[in-house]
Amino acid sequence: LVSVDSAPAHIAAAVGVPVVVLWGPGILDQTRPIPTTAAVEIVRVAVPCAPCYGTQLMKQCTRNICMEYITPAEVIEKASALLGLTAAQNISVV
Repeated sequence: LVSVDSAPAHIAAAVGVPVVVLWGPGILDQTRPIPTTAAVEIVRVAVPCAPCYGTQLMKQCTRNICMEYITPAEVIEKASALLGLTAAQNISVV
């Protein structure tokens, strides 16, 4: 599963589905999905304003750069690795 930090990501991790989570304003150490039998890979970009979840800064955010800066290539790389694919077998975006 490829998901943002939301209920589907947490449910997938809880039932053993490999998941790639696109991480934004949340506090990773407090709210990350906990893997059971399958891997959970987090894709995030370190920006100076994150984590901001639950703060005044989040309420003022107009661009959500913590999510904008995550590239499709990063997500594909993590998902391919979870699936055990080599670079030649990489999944593609359509």
